[in-house]
Amino acid sequence: GLDTDMQFKTLYYDLFSKELSEKIRSSVKQIKSNGKNINWAAPFGYIKDPKDKYHIIIDDKTAFIVKEAFDLLLKGYSCIQVANIFNKKGYITRSERKEELKLSDYTNNLITGSKVKKRFWTNASISQISSNELYTGDYVFNKYKDTRIGGRKKILLPEEEWKIIPNTHEAIISREVFDKVKKI
Repeated sequence: GLDTDMQFKTLYYDLFSKELSEKIRSSVKQIKSNGKNINWAAPFGYIKDPKDKYHIIIDDKTAFIVKEAFDLLLKGYSCIQVANIFNKKGYITRSERKEELKLSDYTNNLITGSKVKKRFWTNASISQISSNELYTGDYVFNKYKDTRIGGRKKILLPEEEWKIIPNTHEAIISREVFDKVKKI
């Protein structure tokens, strides 16, 4: 009888953990569908609202950099050219700003253990900024679907399945500018 008991327990735990991750998933979905930003850090250009941890507000120190990135891209500059301009101007980078906001401490370079002095703007960082829908003031979710429960793989869903809640926070970029840049 021990064997069937064991099998039953395994089945039970299996179902239980599946049900649990479904529950967790749907509560995360619930929070998201209320337009609450549950990311641990606000995107570059914003800071967490001290009065409401689910809300983001404009970061005066960095929002203009985001605006400028979009302006330059609209004028036909490439991501790498924009990165070079920002490096010449000595603009604060995303990780430096995170460090300042004490959200993450990247001061030690993991590989060498040495202090990292200056970080640089890269092609990738500009490209990520230019494709972040949050800058339009809209909150977009349901863009990805996890392939398995607890799986690390994400599949990008077709745009018509995305959920958008307009104006959940102050916009840095107009929707019009964002869409133009997206086309480029």
